[in-house]
Amino acid sequence: METETHEDFFGGLSPCFYCGEPTFPEYLTTIDGRAICDTCRSTQVRERKEAIVAARKTKEAEAEEAARSDPATIRNHHRGQELHIRSVALFYLIVGSVSSAFGLWLLSQAPELVTPPAELKHRVFGAGMVLGLTAPAFVWIGAGIWRFRPWARYAATCCAVASFALQLFNPSLIHALYMALLNGYVLKVLLDPKSKRIFGADYAQIIQATPEVKGRIPELALAFWGFLLFGLIVAAVN
Repeated sequence: METETHEDFFGGLSPCFYCGEPTFPEYLTTIDGRAICDTCRSTQVRERKEAIVAARKTKEAEAEEAARSDPATIRNHHRGQELHIRSVALFYLIVGSVSSAFGLWLLSQAPELVTPPAELKHRVFGAGMVLGLTAPAFVWIGAGIWRFRPWARYAATCCAVASFALQLFNPSLIHALYMALLNGYVLKVLLDPKSKRIFGADYAQIIQATPEVKGRIPELALAFWGFLLFGLIVAAVN
């Protein structure tokens, strides 16, 4: 007795590997050694494409994650913001140092004032005391900002907000706008998401690991210093 083959059983048709549907051999496609009908072939091709796309996205995500953890990549991405922060630090250091020196000068001059003997002497002495007590705090904050200390960022932000509020009582509109713009730059720099990363606890290690990373001063920082010097020159002339 002749043995009945698989094709004889289906009347010359062959089953699809996936769905088992009997199909003429000319309508079957062999993929990885498996005979597949047209319907299942479309499904398999789509699933393979989706798997390839998913694998590519996974690989890209892993590469991006590795780049984000690379110290040089992180430093290059944040270098411009570092210079903005250092610009704010210099602003606090200079203002604090000049104000401290001026306050000490006022205190030294107060005892020598004789006309009018009382009122002017008290005002000068009071201004000297205020500057002598508050200006060193600006130097301290500036030094903290320069070293990317988190507490200095919070302190400088509070000072800028307080300065904004004080401008509401400033009788000079031009001076109020001038101070508002300066404090606006300070707040923009300190509240930037990149600044939060720079003031993070591990950023000092990133700086130590990437001494070769350099950068140029951002245009906005140059504009800030130009605007500051312009205001000082105008105030000195007037």
